Formats: sequence, structure tokens, C-alpha cells
Amino acid sequence: MNRVDRARKVYAILNKDAADFDVVLLMGRMRPADRDTVISKWLGLLNASVSSGRELDRPVIFVSTQCLEVGANFDFDGMVTECASLDA
Repeated sequence: MNRVDRARKVYAILNKDAADFDVVLLMGRMRPADRDTVISKWLGLLNASVSSGRELDRPVIFVSTQCLEVGANFDFDGMVTECASLDA
């Protein structure tokens, strides 16, 4: 997502109906303790270096701002992205 507020709203909508999947919010404007918890729980599972042997118990949807793209080495089965505005 391009905006923190929009990421929070999308996360809330998805998390409300998350019976068959997990929803994870990751953005730069998180408390460091919260961000460390997310990273230690989820990002190790989604690292591209372990993707060939990875099996998750259920699907995981990541809602993230651009903080995820810098130096990321992740393997996702699919991705939906928001186009940045022309001035960005």
C-alpha cells in the first residue's frame, strides 16, 4: 500500500473475515517491538531461501507499505500491488 492509513484499513477489513487465512500488517510506522514480533514470526517462513521446502498450515496475506520492498528476499505465491501516483 502507498499510504499507512490505507494499509491499516485494508488490514482491518481482511482481518475481520480471516477465518481461513492469517493476515499480517507490516509498515514502517510500527512500534519497534511490534515490528520485531512480526518479523520473527512470519518473515523467516517467507524468505526465498527456504521457499522450496516451505509448507504453511494456512494461507498468509501480508498487508504492507513500501517498507517491505527495500532489500527484501521474499517468496510470495501471488501479489496485489497499488500503483504509486505520478508525483511519487
